[in-house]
Amino acid sequence: MSDTPRTRLVVLFGGVSAERDVSCVSAAHVLAAIDTDRYDVEPIGIDPDGRWLRADDAKALLVDGAAERLGGHLVTAGTEVEPLPAVAPTRPGQEVVVLPLIH
Repeated sequence: MSDTPRTRLVVLFGGVSAERDVSCVSAAHVLAAIDTDRYDVEPIGIDPDGRWLRADDAKALLVDGAAERLGGHLVTAGTEVEPLPAVAPTRPGQEVVVLPLIH
């Protein structure tokens, strides 16, 4: 086992545009396909008012290995987070990839 921390993958979805529902559907499909053994996944939704929210329900399903129960559409609801810390490493040396699924 490597001492290198797993890559943190931040999936951004939702947003303030009329295409937000398409974004939420795209994010659900991407999260269902992600290998959670390789990545620390952080789903972050942006609500219609522009607030950044950790998708707590989706995160819990990913942690439990139950991504198939995400359904076909994510909701932008959960714990409010600040944008910059939301996309920053959580451990020293950790790489971060941000996947913006904002339409």
